[in-house]
Amino acid sequence: MRKIVFIIAAIMGLLVSMTACANKKGNNMDMNANATGTAPKNGKVLVAYASYTGTTEGMAKKIATATGGELYKIEPVKEYTTDDLDWTDKNSRCCKENADPKARPAMKKTKQSLDQYDVIYLGYPNWWNSHPRLINTFIEAYDLKGKTVIPFMTSGGSQIDNSERILKKDYPEVNWKKGKLLNGASQKDVDAWVKTLQ
Repeated sequence: MRKIVFIIAAIMGLLVSMTACANKKGNNMDMNANATGTAPKNGKVLVAYASYTGTTEGMAKKIATATGGELYKIEPVKEYTTDDLDWTDKNSRCCKENADPKARPAMKKTKQSLDQYDVIYLGYPNWWNSHPRLINTFIEAYDLKGKTVIPFMTSGGSQIDNSERILKKDYPEVNWKKGKLLNGASQKDVDAWVKTLQ
């Protein structure tokens, strides 16, 4: 009788151990998978973006969903008011910053380093057929040398080409990939674009 009890106890212990291992393996797989159920193929991803009306932020969230990347909002120390963003007023803050190639609005630096990221999606709204000066502040605040950076833009009508040309010229040490204009893109559209980059 003792022998039977011992055998049953041994079998129960083995089953408990197997279940624990299976659960641990499953949890690890879940941690490494992104929202679409596939692991990022190009290393750890950061989706950094500047957004003043919420449009670019919406696209950034879709990219984060598609890549499993971490969101990082690029924010100025002094927030932009509606008057600051009035591009029809040549004395507004955005117009003055745009007119000065050396303007570098102070940025809230909430990350000390980006060393752990291999791929950075960099998003921003179109400002005068290019990018806001805050994007320059971001690039110059971190060491992006050799990192893969993929720009994306939202715009009422302009294309991303001019901004890409300027960024490549000003920061040749960055491994720039072809960016994309994302106006009203659906999650399905963003997923398809991201797949072409992997």
